[in-house]
Amino acid sequence: MQLQDTSDHMVTEDLFSAAKNFHAEGDIRSAEKHYKQVLRLDPSNSNALYLLAVLLHENGRSIRALSLLRKGLDAVSDPVPLFNLCSTILNTVGNWDEAEEAARKAIKIDPTNSETWLNLARSLAYKKEFKESQDSYIKHTQLSPKSSTGFCELATVFNASGNFVSAVKAAESATTLNPYSAKAYNSLGVAEFSLGNLENARRSFFKANKINQNDPQISANLSSVYYAQGLHTKAIKILEDIVELDPNNKFVILTLGIYFSEIGEKKKSLYHFKKLLELDENNIDGYYGLASSGTICLTEKQIERMIQLAESSSILLRDKMKLNFGVGYQLDLQKNYDRAFSFFKKANELVREDNTKLYNKYDCLKQEELFKEIKSNFTEGFFRDREDYGLITDRLIFIIGMPRSGTSLIEKIVGSHRNVFGAGEREEISKAVNNLVANYGKKDQYAKCASLLDKRAIREAAEFYLESLTRTTNSQFVCDKMPLNFIHLGFIYLMFPNAKVIHCKRDFRDIALSCYFQNFSHPYPWSYNFTDIQHYLSIYSDLMSHWKKVLPMDIIETGYEELIDDFENNVRILLGSLNLPWDNSCLEFYKSEGVVQTASKWQVREPINSGSVSKWKKYEKHLPSELISAYPK
Repeated sequence: MQLQDTSDHMVTEDLFSAAKNFHAEGDIRSAEKHYKQVLRLDPSNSNALYLLAVLLHENGRSIRALSLLRKGLDAVSDPVPLFNLCSTILNTVGNWDEAEEAARKAIKIDPTNSETWLNLARSLAYKKEFKESQDSYIKHTQLSPKSSTGFCELATVFNASGNFVSAVKAAESATTLNPYSAKAYNSLGVAEFSLGNLENARRSFFKANKINQNDPQISANLSSVYYAQGLHTKAIKILEDIVELDPNNKFVILTLGIYFSEIGEKKKSLYHFKKLLELDENNIDGYYGLASSGTICLTEKQIERMIQLAESSSILLRDKMKLNFGVGYQLDLQKNYDRAFSFFKKANELVREDNTKLYNKYDCLKQEELFKEIKSNFTEGFFRDREDYGLITDRLIFIIGMPRSGTSLIEKIVGSHRNVFGAGEREEISKAVNNLVANYGKKDQYAKCASLLDKRAIREAAEFYLESLTRTTNSQFVCDKMPLNFIHLGFIYLMFPNAKVIHCKRDFRDIALSCYFQNFSHPYPWSYNFTDIQHYLSIYSDLMSHWKKVLPMDIIETGYEELIDDFENNVRILLGSLNLPWDNSCLEFYKSEGVVQTASKWQVREPINSGSVSKWKKYEKHLPSELISAYPK
């Protein structure tokens, strides 16, 4: 056993005390010098080793700190704090594998150390291993039930993995423990927003913003809520204030470009997308925003740069898709149809190449089975036995059809009427139906569970839907334009037997081409090759024929080509079918305000024209002969 002189121990203590004082005062050089003197006298002094590593890390010398810690691990009696500091530093510098390894070594020595579980949770979260990260955060909060940081970060991970209900609970725990945590309120707002609870989200982001007014992300999140609530001017003002303070904030500039495009402010939209390219000549979102604006606004040099970027191995596949779609849009506007098609084809090939990661592969047999099940369960007798199930209201107008069939145009026309509010593409019907299926059947028994539903269940689903509309508007009539609600017409009738339904029809060849050319924000798995598109068109048409036979409600049909050919007369017929008085504003729909978030956002801002009628003929040689000949006369 090695003996240590008492005077040496006193010197070491004095040096250590001096080092800590220098450290606290910010005298880095003196603190480092004294810590090193302590370690020369006592190499196993874990406290000096720990604090010297902290000092080095705080002052940008993380690699030196890690080297020091690794050398000292064998010299100290309790290595857990050093492993923890190693893990913290490694997480900070982005070496998440080694951070995880250090945390696991510490856990092996002492599984009750809550800080170790926090470090492990963070490294796993950075690696996007969310399930294991959640488990580690939960373990940390069990060991430290008053850790507001742990609950706050757990909420962030729940949000990242799409578990928004659990995120709300974790964030609420964090705000209870620390009511001054802007991050916790921000995470709570993100979860509430994702669940569609806009007012709760607004309150949370407002509190976060009040606590920390200098975080542009919190301000941008608050702006998103205002925008979703229809308070567009307020939303845009927040973002413009951010840009005034931070003119190079590319995320906010992009968001402004998108917002202005959706409210029809084309000049302002293009200005912001161009601003992105001024800040970063390789900004993919800037290129895509300009390319998809419906305007020839990119130079040949810029288009060639997009092509070069799309061929780069260093960018994400998702971005390659956007670039190829964008080049296709610009070449199509230039009437360079053959070259445009080659880029649309490449974009769709890229989608299919990565369909296991970004998109679900289209399963034609599964889709057929679903539609067959719907037809076999929703019969005339089924509806006859349930005539009194729904809520009686004349307020609702559902606009359905295939994507790219003219649903946005019809909504814009009808929504321009003084008594009608165009609510856009709403997901509440799908949510209501999915809740019914979850509560009364299995996920794969969509239609079979319908026979299990009683009047109370249908009424509750209907009330859920109406309540969501009431939060949006108090207009006399409301248009819900969700094209694929054609699948849910059986449930829609059960909930709202007096609802009006407008079925938008268009030349199948134009629908097919337009879907193939479209970079949908919510991908349709059937839309990326013509064989799948034609299959889906076929079973969609068959299901619509079924609904017309069995539903005890009128389905108003409007043809895109007929509407374009004799616009005013067909608008009068449509309004008459909806029992709406004539309103001249419907003829000037392109002048009306309102958000359009679909792929048709630029087309519906222009007066009616025939430019999209029979567009398939311009690409005829690229289309399968079966598709051309299959169009029903």
